[in-house]
Amino acid sequence: MTSAAHDLAQVAREWHEAVILYPVYSALSREFVFDVAPCTVLETVTDVPDHDTVEEAREWLALMDGRTQVHQLRQFLQTTSLADEERVRALLSRHLRKPIKTNSDRDKIDFLLVQFFSLTAPSQLSDADVSLDFVAQTLEPVLGPVEPAPSSRPVLRNFSPASRIGTRPGSSGVIIAATRSQLEGIVRDSQSDVIQIGYGGQSGFRPKLRHDCGPADVLDARHYTTQCGLVKGDSGSPLLLHEDGKYRIIGINYAWVDLDFINHVFLVVGSASFDPTLKDLIAGKMQATPVKEWIKAPQDKGQQSNSMGQPFRQQ
Repeated sequence: MTSAAHDLAQVAREWHEAVILYPVYSALSREFVFDVAPCTVLETVTDVPDHDTVEEAREWLALMDGRTQVHQLRQFLQTTSLADEERVRALLSRHLRKPIKTNSDRDKIDFLLVQFFSLTAPSQLSDADVSLDFVAQTLEPVLGPVEPAPSSRPVLRNFSPASRIGTRPGSSGVIIAATRSQLEGIVRDSQSDVIQIGYGGQSGFRPKLRHDCGPADVLDARHYTTQCGLVKGDSGSPLLLHEDGKYRIIGINYAWVDLDFINHVFLVVGSASFDPTLKDLIAGKMQATPVKEWIKAPQDKGQQSNSMGQPFRQQ
Protein backbone atom coordinates (compact mmCIF):
# COMPACT_ATOMS: atom_id res chain seq x y z
CA MET A 1 0.00 0.00 0.00
CA THR A 2 1.38 3.42 -0.95
CA SER A 3 1.77 6.20 1.61
CA ALA A 4 -1.10 8.16 0.05
CA ALA A 5 -3.39 5.13 0.10
CA HIS A 6 -2.46 4.44 3.73
CA ASP A 7 -3.25 8.04 4.71
CA LEU A 8 -6.59 7.87 2.90
CA ALA A 9 -7.50 4.63 4.68
CA GLN A 10 -6.57 6.17 8.04
CA VAL A 11 -8.75 9.23 7.35
CA ALA A 12 -11.63 6.95 6.35
CA ARG A 13 -11.33 5.01 9.64
CA GLU A 14 -11.17 8.24 11.64
CA TRP A 15 -14.23 9.62 9.85
CA HIS A 16 -16.21 6.42 10.41
CA GLU A 17 -15.36 6.57 14.12
CA ALA A 18 -16.42 10.22 14.31
CA VAL A 19 -19.74 9.44 12.62
CA ILE A 20 -20.66 6.61 15.00
CA LEU A 21 -19.59 8.67 18.06
CA TYR A 22 -21.42 11.83 17.03
CA PRO A 23 -24.81 10.67 18.45
CA VAL A 24 -23.10 9.91 21.78
CA TYR A 25 -21.46 13.33 22.07
CA SER A 26 -24.61 15.11 20.87
CA ALA A 27 -26.71 13.34 23.51
CA LEU A 28 -24.12 14.17 26.17
CA SER A 29 -24.29 17.84 25.17
CA ARG A 30 -28.08 17.86 25.49
CA GLU A 31 -28.10 15.88 28.73
CA PHE A 32 -25.66 18.14 30.56
CA VAL A 33 -26.43 21.41 28.71
CA PHE A 34 -22.90 22.00 27.39
CA ASP A 35 -24.10 24.88 25.20
CA VAL A 36 -22.03 23.62 22.26
CA ALA A 37 -23.37 24.12 18.73
CA PRO A 38 -23.92 20.91 16.71
CA CYS A 39 -21.23 19.84 14.24
CA THR A 40 -22.76 20.51 10.84
CA VAL A 41 -20.30 18.42 8.85
CA LEU A 42 -20.92 15.32 10.98
CA GLU A 43 -24.67 15.76 10.49
CA THR A 44 -24.59 16.27 6.72
CA VAL A 45 -21.49 14.69 5.13
CA THR A 46 -21.87 10.99 4.37
CA ASP A 47 -18.83 10.16 2.21
CA VAL A 48 -15.19 10.46 3.25
CA PRO A 49 -14.68 14.25 3.27
CA ASP A 50 -11.80 16.52 2.40
CA HIS A 51 -9.07 17.62 4.82
CA ASP A 52 -10.83 20.80 6.02
CA THR A 53 -14.03 18.92 6.83
CA VAL A 54 -12.16 16.26 8.79
CA GLU A 55 -10.30 18.96 10.72
CA GLU A 56 -13.59 20.66 11.62
CA ALA A 57 -14.91 17.37 12.99
CA ARG A 58 -11.67 16.81 14.94
CA GLU A 59 -11.95 20.22 16.59
CA TRP A 60 -15.59 19.65 17.55
CA LEU A 61 -14.86 16.23 19.08
CA ALA A 62 -11.86 17.64 20.97
CA LEU A 63 -14.07 20.41 22.35
CA MET A 64 -16.62 17.84 23.54
CA ASP A 65 -13.89 15.72 25.13
CA GLY A 66 -12.80 18.76 27.13
CA ARG A 67 -16.33 19.59 28.26
CA THR A 68 -17.24 16.03 29.29
CA GLN A 69 -16.25 15.07 32.83
CA VAL A 70 -15.71 11.44 33.78
CA HIS A 71 -18.71 11.33 36.14
CA GLN A 72 -20.94 12.64 33.34
CA LEU A 73 -19.63 10.03 30.91
CA ARG A 74 -20.14 7.31 33.52
CA GLN A 75 -23.72 8.30 34.30
CA PHE A 76 -24.64 8.71 30.65
CA LEU A 77 -23.20 5.44 29.35
CA GLN A 78 -24.82 3.45 32.16
CA THR A 79 -28.28 4.77 31.34
CA THR A 80 -28.36 5.12 27.53
CA SER A 81 -29.09 2.67 24.73
CA LEU A 82 -26.24 4.25 22.73
CA ALA A 83 -23.61 2.46 24.85
CA ASP A 84 -23.23 -0.60 22.65
CA GLU A 85 -19.98 -2.48 22.10
CA GLU A 86 -19.10 -0.64 18.88
CA ARG A 87 -19.42 2.84 20.36
CA VAL A 88 -17.71 2.01 23.66
CA ARG A 89 -14.86 0.46 21.70
CA ALA A 90 -14.64 3.58 19.51
CA LEU A 91 -14.58 5.84 22.59
CA LEU A 92 -11.79 3.73 24.07
CA SER A 93 -9.76 3.81 20.86
CA ARG A 94 -10.18 7.56 20.60
CA HIS A 95 -8.87 8.19 24.13
CA LEU A 96 -6.11 5.59 23.92
CA ARG A 97 -4.73 7.23 20.75
CA LYS A 98 -4.22 10.60 22.42
CA PRO A 99 -0.46 11.30 22.51
CA ILE A 100 -0.80 13.34 25.72
CA LYS A 101 -3.35 12.12 28.24
CA THR A 102 -4.69 14.30 31.04
CA ASN A 103 -5.83 12.91 34.38
CA SER A 104 -9.38 13.19 33.08
CA ASP A 105 -8.45 11.14 29.98
CA ARG A 106 -6.94 8.42 32.17
CA ASP A 107 -10.04 8.33 34.39
CA LYS A 108 -12.23 8.00 31.30
CA ILE A 109 -10.06 5.18 29.96
CA ASP A 110 -10.34 3.35 33.31
CA PHE A 111 -14.11 3.58 33.20
CA LEU A 112 -14.40 2.70 29.50
CA LEU A 113 -12.24 -0.40 30.00
CA VAL A 114 -14.63 -1.57 32.73
CA GLN A 115 -17.61 -0.78 30.51
CA PHE A 116 -16.09 -2.65 27.56
CA PHE A 117 -15.34 -5.63 29.81
CA SER A 118 -18.92 -5.72 31.08
CA LEU A 119 -20.24 -5.65 27.49
CA THR A 120 -17.98 -8.41 26.17
CA ALA A 121 -17.50 -10.77 29.14
CA PRO A 122 -19.91 -13.71 29.54
CA SER A 123 -23.09 -12.68 31.35
CA GLN A 124 -22.95 -15.63 33.78
CA LEU A 125 -19.36 -14.94 34.80
CA SER A 126 -18.58 -15.83 38.42
CA ASP A 127 -16.02 -14.14 40.66
CA ALA A 128 -13.87 -17.27 40.59
CA ASP A 129 -13.52 -16.96 36.81
CA VAL A 130 -12.16 -13.41 36.92
CA SER A 131 -8.37 -13.64 36.85
CA LEU A 132 -5.83 -11.16 35.53
CA ASP A 133 -5.20 -13.43 32.56
CA PHE A 134 -8.91 -13.58 31.75
CA VAL A 135 -9.30 -9.78 32.00
CA ALA A 136 -6.24 -9.26 29.77
CA GLN A 137 -7.67 -11.66 27.18
CA THR A 138 -11.08 -9.94 27.24
CA LEU A 139 -9.51 -6.50 26.77
CA GLU A 140 -7.06 -7.61 24.09
CA PRO A 141 -9.26 -6.28 21.21
CA VAL A 142 -8.73 -2.73 22.49
CA LEU A 143 -5.38 -2.96 24.30
CA GLY A 144 -3.59 -5.60 22.25
CA PRO A 145 -1.60 -8.39 23.93
CA VAL A 146 -0.99 -7.45 27.57
CA GLU A 147 1.24 -9.10 30.15
CA PRO A 148 -0.80 -8.93 33.38
CA ALA A 149 1.00 -7.29 36.30
CA PRO A 150 0.01 -7.34 39.98
CA SER A 151 -2.26 -4.45 40.89
CA SER A 152 -1.22 -1.86 43.46
CA ARG A 153 -4.86 -1.46 44.48
CA PRO A 154 -5.99 -3.09 47.74
CA VAL A 155 -7.70 -6.42 47.08
CA LEU A 156 -11.42 -6.04 47.82
CA ARG A 157 -12.83 -9.37 46.65
CA ASN A 158 -12.54 -10.77 50.18
CA PHE A 159 -13.47 -7.46 51.83
CA SER A 160 -14.38 -8.22 55.45
CA PRO A 161 -15.98 -5.34 57.36
CA ALA A 162 -15.25 -7.02 60.68
CA SER A 163 -11.53 -7.21 60.04
CA ARG A 164 -10.85 -4.28 57.67
CA ILE A 165 -12.98 -1.43 59.07
CA GLY A 166 -11.28 0.34 61.97
CA THR A 167 -11.98 2.92 64.62
CA ARG A 168 -10.56 6.38 64.93
CA PRO A 169 -10.55 8.86 67.83
CA GLY A 170 -13.38 11.35 67.49
CA SER A 171 -15.46 9.05 65.29
CA SER A 172 -18.26 6.58 65.85
CA GLY A 173 -16.36 3.40 65.08
CA VAL A 174 -16.46 3.02 61.31
CA ILE A 175 -17.47 6.62 60.60
CA ILE A 176 -15.30 9.71 60.27
CA ALA A 177 -17.22 12.89 61.08
CA ALA A 178 -15.14 14.67 58.45
CA THR A 179 -14.87 18.44 58.66
CA ARG A 180 -14.90 20.66 55.59
CA SER A 181 -11.11 21.08 55.76
CA GLN A 182 -10.64 17.29 55.95
CA LEU A 183 -12.87 16.77 52.91
CA GLU A 184 -10.98 19.47 51.00
CA GLY A 185 -7.75 17.73 51.99
CA ILE A 186 -9.00 14.54 50.35
CA VAL A 187 -9.74 16.53 47.19
CA ARG A 188 -6.17 17.88 47.13
CA ASP A 189 -4.48 14.56 47.95
CA SER A 190 -3.97 12.73 44.66
CA GLN A 191 -3.03 9.56 46.56
CA SER A 192 -6.24 9.32 48.58
CA ASP A 193 -8.70 6.65 47.51
CA VAL A 194 -12.42 6.70 48.27
CA ILE A 195 -14.36 3.55 47.42
CA GLN A 196 -18.06 3.33 46.69
CA ILE A 197 -19.88 0.08 47.41
CA GLY A 198 -23.34 -0.16 45.93
CA TYR A 199 -25.85 -1.78 43.62
CA GLY A 200 -26.21 0.92 40.99
CA GLY A 201 -26.83 0.30 37.31
CA GLN A 202 -27.22 -3.30 36.17
CA SER A 203 -25.27 -4.97 39.00
CA GLY A 204 -28.38 -6.71 40.36
CA PHE A 205 -27.65 -8.59 43.56
CA ARG A 206 -23.88 -8.33 43.20
CA PRO A 207 -22.31 -5.25 44.82
CA LYS A 208 -20.22 -3.04 42.58
CA LEU A 209 -16.99 -1.45 43.84
CA ARG A 210 -15.67 1.81 42.39
CA HIS A 211 -12.39 3.52 43.18
CA ASP A 212 -11.65 7.27 43.06
CA CYS A 213 -15.12 8.33 44.25
CA GLY A 214 -13.93 11.09 46.54
CA PRO A 215 -15.33 14.61 46.88
CA ALA A 216 -15.40 16.80 43.78
CA ASP A 217 -16.71 20.06 45.28
CA VAL A 218 -17.18 20.51 49.04
CA LEU A 219 -20.30 22.60 49.65
CA ASP A 220 -19.96 22.35 53.43
CA ALA A 221 -19.10 19.65 55.99
CA ARG A 222 -22.49 18.03 55.52
CA HIS A 223 -22.81 18.03 51.75
CA TYR A 224 -20.40 17.54 48.88
CA THR A 225 -20.47 16.32 45.31
CA THR A 226 -18.83 13.09 44.23
CA GLN A 227 -16.44 12.36 41.37
CA CYS A 228 -18.46 9.21 40.60
CA GLY A 229 -21.69 9.78 38.72
CA LEU A 230 -24.82 8.37 40.35
CA VAL A 231 -27.26 6.06 38.60
CA LYS A 232 -30.45 4.36 39.75
CA GLY A 233 -29.65 2.14 42.74
CA ASP A 234 -26.68 4.17 43.99
CA SER A 235 -28.67 6.08 46.63
CA GLY A 236 -27.63 5.02 50.11
CA SER A 237 -24.30 3.56 48.97
CA PRO A 238 -21.50 4.28 51.47
CA LEU A 239 -18.30 6.04 50.49
CA LEU A 240 -15.30 4.63 52.33
CA LEU A 241 -11.93 6.33 52.69
CA HIS A 242 -9.04 3.87 52.47
CA GLU A 243 -6.60 5.09 55.10
CA ASP A 244 -3.90 3.32 57.13
CA GLY A 245 -5.11 -0.05 55.89
CA LYS A 246 -8.64 0.58 57.13
CA TYR A 247 -11.91 1.66 55.51
CA ARG A 248 -14.02 4.37 57.13
CA ILE A 249 -17.31 5.88 55.99
CA ILE A 250 -17.11 9.57 55.04
CA GLY A 251 -20.50 9.91 53.36
CA ILE A 252 -23.61 8.33 51.86
CA ASN A 253 -24.73 8.85 48.25
CA TYR A 254 -27.96 10.81 48.15
CA ALA A 255 -29.19 11.62 44.65
CA TRP A 256 -28.68 13.46 41.40
CA VAL A 257 -30.17 16.88 42.15
CA ASP A 258 -30.40 20.44 40.89
CA LEU A 259 -29.34 23.13 43.34
CA ASP A 260 -30.48 26.70 42.89
CA PHE A 261 -26.93 27.74 41.97
CA ILE A 262 -25.81 24.68 39.96
CA ASN A 263 -27.50 21.93 37.94
CA HIS A 264 -26.85 18.20 37.66
CA VAL A 265 -25.07 17.69 40.98
CA PHE A 266 -24.28 14.20 42.30
CA LEU A 267 -24.88 14.94 45.96
CA VAL A 268 -23.41 13.10 48.95
CA VAL A 269 -24.56 13.52 52.54
CA GLY A 270 -21.35 13.84 54.54
CA SER A 271 -20.82 11.70 57.62
CA ALA A 272 -20.82 14.85 59.77
CA SER A 273 -24.60 14.92 59.18
CA PHE A 274 -25.36 11.63 60.88
CA ASP A 275 -22.36 10.95 63.14
CA PRO A 276 -23.82 12.87 66.15
CA THR A 277 -27.09 10.94 65.86
CA LEU A 278 -25.23 7.65 65.70
CA LYS A 279 -23.22 8.57 68.79
CA ASP A 280 -26.43 9.35 70.70
CA LEU A 281 -27.95 6.06 69.55
CA ILE A 282 -24.89 4.09 70.70
CA ALA A 283 -24.87 5.95 74.05
CA GLY A 284 -28.55 5.12 74.61
CA LYS A 285 -29.61 8.78 74.50
CA MET A 286 -32.17 8.11 71.78
CA GLN A 287 -34.12 5.19 70.35
CA ALA A 288 -34.93 4.25 66.80
CA THR A 289 -38.58 4.65 65.83
CA PRO A 290 -40.35 1.31 65.26
CA VAL A 291 -41.33 0.72 61.65
CA LYS A 292 -45.04 0.51 62.48
CA GLU A 293 -44.96 3.99 63.99
CA TRP A 294 -42.76 5.41 61.27
CA ILE A 295 -45.03 4.39 58.39
CA LYS A 296 -48.03 5.93 60.16
CA ALA A 297 -46.34 9.33 60.46
CA PRO A 298 -47.56 11.93 57.94
CA GLN A 299 -45.10 12.45 55.13
CA ASP A 300 -43.41 15.80 54.79
CA LYS A 301 -44.55 17.13 51.43
CA GLY A 302 -42.74 20.41 51.78
CA GLN A 303 -39.67 21.41 49.85
CA GLN A 304 -36.43 20.00 51.17
CA SER A 305 -33.38 22.15 51.72
CA ASN A 306 -29.75 21.63 52.48
CA SER A 307 -27.88 22.89 55.56
CA MET A 308 -27.13 26.18 53.81
CA GLY A 309 -30.83 26.90 53.39
CA GLN A 310 -30.65 26.40 49.62
CA PRO A 311 -33.61 24.42 48.27
CA PHE A 312 -32.84 21.57 45.91
CA ARG A 313 -34.87 19.48 43.53
CA GLN A 314 -34.28 15.76 43.40
CA GLN A 315 -34.25 14.07 39.99
